[in-house]
Amino acid sequence: FGAETTWSFYTRGIPVIKVLEVPKFLLLGVIPFGSLFLIIQFIKRVRGLYEAFSSERIMQKESGELKSGL
Repeated sequence: FGAETTWSFYTRGIPVIKVLEVPKFLLLGVIPFGSLFLIIQFIKRVRGLYEAFSSERIMQKESGELKSGL
């Protein structure tokens, strides 16, 4: 049905005069989802950096390289 209607409109030269109206909540609804994914990525990176920093400090402590001021 869709292909037939499209072909009919094309062959008859029917222009689309009306601009497609998209509900605003659909456009704005993307922002919270993007922000959620950004927060998740941030938390994952901070956790990875914290684990790397912790393991580096443990290795320095075991080898005696850890300074008392740090």
